Amino acid sequence: MKGFFLSIGKSVETDFSGIGIKVKNQMKAFNNAGLQCEEYVMPLSNSPLFSLLYRLPFLNVYPIWKYNEVFNKIDYIYMRRPFVMNINMRMMLKEVRRHNPRIKIIVELPTYPYDEEYKTYKLHNLLLQKDKYNRTKMYGLVDRFAILTDESEVFGIPTIKIKNGIDIEQIKKRSPLRSDDETINICAVAMFKEWHGYERLINGVYEYYKKNGTRKIIFHFVGEGSELNTYRKLVEELSLSDHFVFYGFMNNKDLDMIYDKCRLALGTFGMYKKNIDLSCDLKSREAVARGIPMVTGCKTDIFIKEKYSYFYEFPNDSSILDIQKIVEFYDSIYKFRDEGTVIDEICDYAKKNISMDDAMKNVIDYFCM
Repeated sequence: MKGFFLSIGKSVETDFSGIGIKVKNQMKAFNNAGLQCEEYVMPLSNSPLFSLLYRLPFLNVYPIWKYNEVFNKIDYIYMRRPFVMNINMRMMLKEVRRHNPRIKIIVELPTYPYDEEYKTYKLHNLLLQKDKYNRTKMYGLVDRFAILTDESEVFGIPTIKIKNGIDIEQIKKRSPLRSDDETINICAVAMFKEWHGYERLINGVYEYYKKNGTRKIIFHFVGEGSELNTYRKLVEELSLSDHFVFYGFMNNKDLDMIYDKCRLALGTFGMYKKNIDLSCDLKSREAVARGIPMVTGCKTDIFIKEKYSYFYEFPNDSSILDIQKIVEFYDSIYKFRDEGTVIDEICDYAKKNISMDDAMKNVIDYFCM
């Protein structure tokens, strides 16, 4: 059996983002199962008007959807949802079906529902309406939508349940750095978007010290993204520069040092902005695989099936975070338990719950039917 992981615009070989790493791991899981998965990249337009053109209904620029005879020789296609499903995507898939009627095609919806995500873009209504029109016309072209939630059908097409997983073997286990001071070091690693909601955290830190909070806490923000400058400005306005360090993008070796330094990691705190009440984010999985406890502002899928001591959840709303509760959570772990034991217990949990082979099992089984 042979198939393609269809990527848009950029090969995973040059994509070092969380998404790029996830795609590599999914392809590895397919190959581990004997599915002979290769990447096929759909190109993007090189027009200088690209950012405007892809918003229009019928132009084929993002990506350039084009049928290729190589699709006749494969058994399956797996792809993430493109930014917008459009008529050109439908026409290409229709052509693939005409030449290769036995092929199985699955489109992954990394988040569902996702309509709120368009609101951060200019002319977002054009994008949303184009997607809404075309996604309901995928019946007969797409066999399954792969989703992280429990809906049995989406847009008139049956679903197949997946989980976000990672290649645990590639994640470095924490080697905690010893320090004589009592500083609480906490990391946030992300491509910072509106739905990360870290304004809740920053305002919470301000309130904590305004009320004479005594613990020294430093938050280490790693990554880039559209909201990063917003967070920087808020930290400066509230005179909190002693408590936040912004590193920008980091390579794996430098990132390892941040995780080794920090004893807590942050998830997302703004999922309510997307009308989502269950987070399936990859960064939570990476932190768990490293052996670090999590603090988030939303229910997280990998922590809801059994009792788990290393996770603290704030409400999924716009309320300011109570930093004292983070301090208490921190102390409940590290005042009474050996740090090495904490790391080992969390890593053991990761092996049982977040491997990519297990996460993609339902898809693999479907392709092998």
